[in-house]
This record gives sequence, structure tokens and C-alpha cells, in this order.
Amino acid sequence: MYKSILFLVQIIFAIIGVDKITIMTDNNFDVNIIFITLLGQQVINTSSTTIDVSELTKGIYVVQVSDKNTNAKNTSKFIKE
Repeated sequence: MYKSILFLVQIIFAIIGVDKITIMTDNNFDVNIIFITLLGQQVINTSSTTIDVSELTKGIYVVQVSDKNTNAKNTSKFIKE
């Protein structure tokens, strides 16, 4: 049975000056998380919902969260200041 992840990502939580962010999902989905620059370069690919962003340069990133079981995807924006 296909399960939509339209609301998979509840929140991308980041505190200015902290090098880790946490992506909270509904029902603890088994997810894959990809950070992509606006130029299309994939800079992070992980299945962990706690992500070290200390190596990222300042800028805007597209964050794609996909359910590993259904391949359903949710896309958000992340700004590193």
C-alpha cells in the first residue's frame, strides 16, 4: 500500500551558530536526505535525521527527503547563514 509523505517532514530545526540540524518526520519513516546546492551539486546524502552542516558554506540549499520504502519525496529549503 502506498503511503503519502506529503507531510513527512514536520520541521527542519536549526539554531544559528549550531553545526547540526534535526529533521523531524512523521512516524519515524525510514528516509534518505539529500542536500543540493542551487547549482545542482549534491553535498550531503544521508539516512540520519541529525545532520552535521558545519562543512556547508553559507547559502541556500534544497533539502530532499524521500521515503526509502515508497520513494515518495518532500522538498524543503534550508538557509545556512
